[in-house]
This record gives sequence, C-alpha cells and structure tokens, in this order.
Amino acid sequence: MLKKLIGGAGPPEEPSAPPVRCYTVVTVYRDPVTPSSTVRTAKTLKARSVREATLLYLAETESGPPQLSHVDLTTWSQVRMDVSETGEDALEEQERQAL
Repeated sequence: MLKKLIGGAGPPEEPSAPPVRCYTVVTVYRDPVTPSSTVRTAKTLKARSVREATLLYLAETESGPPQLSHVDLTTWSQVRMDVSETGEDALEEQERQAL
C-alpha cells in the first residue's frame, strides 16, 4: 500500500492521448457594404480537443474563406467563430451534403 502512495518500483504510467472526437466550427460572415447581410458556414472536423479543432480550421481557411455557390465571401468580414463538440452523425451528414 505504501509503495502505491509513494510511487512503487514500477515504471510510471504514460498519460494516454485523448480520443478523437467530432467538432463543428460555425463561422458568421458579414457584408461590409450591407451590414444586415450575414452568412453562416459550418465545417465538421475530427480532433482531440477544441483547441486542435480550432487550429485545424484556421489552417484550412488561411488562404481565404470557404467557397460558396451563392455568395463570394472574399470581401466579407468574419465576425464570429464558434467551435463545439458534436457527434459522429454531424460528420456523416457533412459528407453526404458534399456528394
């Protein structure tokens, strides 16, 4: 019992990496010419944490905003970005919509 409390003779246990989860990034863009015009985009990513999901999204959008068929977001301002954990079904739905 005392060996357990003070760290016995065995090797220390390695911390395990957190499991991969699905995160959804919702971004809101606003048209600077018409401030009442806004567009929301959503992207689902697999990551180990909210921080990792945020960094993955920022790396993907570094070259510019997502391409939409009905709006050119290159002149719009990003006004908000939220990252939240979602289920596997969100990723499956995103893949279905991409087809």
